[in-house]
Amino acid sequence: TTLQMKDGLVSLNYNIVNSENRIQFLLKLNVNSAIISPEYYSELKSLFNDIIKKENEKIILKKI
Repeated sequence: TTLQMKDGLVSLNYNIVNSENRIQFLLKLNVNSAIISPEYYSELKSLFNDIIKKENEKIILKKI
């Protein structure tokens, strides 16, 4: 799944992988510009708030 800014300046790809006895939460943050202008700061802040929410989500395990 991907979270990203409208212009694609910054994006986050995340994936939850279950393999054998492990659960991996993989995050990849892509910043596609060395300089982000102040007009994008509000959207960038919102994206980082969404990233924090995603990182704090609980993983529910079910016994099969």
